[in-house]
This record gives sequence, C-alpha cells and structure tokens, in this order.
Amino acid sequence: MTDTVDARPVALQRVLICVATYRRPQGLADLLDSIATGDYEGEFDILVVDNDPAAGAREYVQGYTRLDRPVTYVHEPTPGIAAARNRALDHVAGYQAMIFVDDDEIVTQTWLSELLAHAGATDAEVITGPVVSEFPDHTPRWVRKGGFIQRPVPATGTRLEGAATNNTLVRTDFWVRAGSPRFDVTFSRTGGSDSAFFAGLRRSGARMEFCATAPVREPVPDDRMTVKWLSRRALRNGVVCARIWSVDHGRPAICAKGALTVVGGVGQLVWSLVRLRGVQAAGFNRTLNGIGVLFAGVGGRIHEYRRPA
Repeated sequence: MTDTVDARPVALQRVLICVATYRRPQGLADLLDSIATGDYEGEFDILVVDNDPAAGAREYVQGYTRLDRPVTYVHEPTPGIAAARNRALDHVAGYQAMIFVDDDEIVTQTWLSELLAHAGATDAEVITGPVVSEFPDHTPRWVRKGGFIQRPVPATGTRLEGAATNNTLVRTDFWVRAGSPRFDVTFSRTGGSDSAFFAGLRRSGARMEFCATAPVREPVPDDRMTVKWLSRRALRNGVVCARIWSVDHGRPAICAKGALTVVGGVGQLVWSLVRLRGVQAAGFNRTLNGIGVLFAGVGGRIHEYRRPA
C-alpha cells in the first residue's frame, strides 16, 4: 500500500478559534474584522480570553456584531500569556480542532478555508501557516536588507520541528490522547510557553506540517525595529530553547550546544560582512541565540513579559 499524505483525510466540521489578548484594542478589532470578512462558510466559533486585570476588552467583544454568531468572551485575570492560553484549553471540548491566532494579526480572506482544507487532506496533528510581517514605509533599510523580523515560508506539506500559537491548528483528539497538556506558566514572564507546549506535543508523537496557503499578516510596530528590541528577543529565544532542551539534556550538553551556536553565528556574521552584505538576521540571531542558551545554562532568565507591579 502506498503511504500518502491523505491516508486518513478527516474533514474538520467544528473548530474553535482561540485568541488571547492583553490591552490591544485596535489589534483585536482588526483581527475580529478580518475573520468576519473571510470567505469560509462552515461552522466555527471564536473565543477571546482577556488577560487584562481590568477586563478592558469585555464591552467590545460582547458587543461585537459583525459575525452571525456571538464571540465568546472570557476574563482570565491571572497575569501571563500561559494562563490565558490555558483558559482557552478549558473551552475546546466538543470541537474537532483548536486554532490559535494572536491579537496583533490580521487573517487573509481565504485563511480559514485553506487551513481547514489542508487539515482535511493530511494526517498531521498540528498545522501551522505563515506569519507575514508588514513593514511601514519608514522601515529602516538595514531591517529589510538584513532580513530581520521576516519569517521563512517553507512549501506546503513541509514537516516542522516545532510551532507557535500565532497561526496554528491543533487536532483536539490528538491533544486529548497526548494527555491534554497545558501551557507551562513558568514561561509567562520569559515568553516561550507556546514553544514548550508544541515541543511536548512533538515528544508525544505529533506530526507537524506547514500550510503556505493560509497566511496571516502582522503589522510591525516601530518599537520592534530597533537593535535593542531585536537583541533582547534573540537572547530570549535562546533562553527559551535552553529551557526546552533541559527536558532531555543536562547542563553540560546545553552549554556545549550554546557555544557551538555562538561560533556558527559569528562565522555567519563575518561571512556576510566579507561579502559586503552588512549584518544579516541569520548570523545576528544565531549568535545571540547561542549567548542566550549559555546564559540559561547557568540559570539566567530574561523576563521580556514582566508586568509592572
């Protein structure tokens, strides 16, 4: 028998779109409007989990009328994105799949139909689509030239090693078979609870695939187009990677991997400078990722999402 990708096609008839939000009223409005104007006519529901202690999104979400169905609003006052994502998991019973999108994204018109069409043609348990960065006209030249804040877009069907909650579908039946795992709240201040969550699903046997035809757009704010922000994010990503690797590896192995990553990143930086291409994101990020791994290897943390007391 030929092993084909559609050996177990399952049409997903009922899905829940999960949105965690924290004080992004315009971003949330743009996201909901983009979903409302999409061309998908099947059954889906939207859940918005508001992580603002003041419940600032309640009135807007409960009064949203652009869909022919209500948007479910839930208030989760416990600080941290992991708590908000876990609250979403409390509502997935009865749905065949959960789909995570961020509150600073805009889905494309065919996003949902393409994502679900791919889900119906593959036995992958996790399917993720592109997040396309939208740069303002005044974007610094070095950001564009260096490839910063721009994510790769592999071909549809490409197997993935991990995923994030910015444009990803998870089959609920697999999540249940995997033990109904939760997002680790110890990642709330550092970020990366989604990376850890999907790493756990992969250890449980999840097959993850890319669907290039189901993109979302993400406008890039000015405060992310700075060396300071990019450096901190790259370091933080290294810290998160080290924490995830610590499940299977000891500190010496993690530090060795971090050191090798730094060496490789510096080599990429030097090569790009020799070729007069300027600083490229690949070498820049790899170098700082490695430093972040080493930092985490000795117990360091970067609390990117620390909230004011």
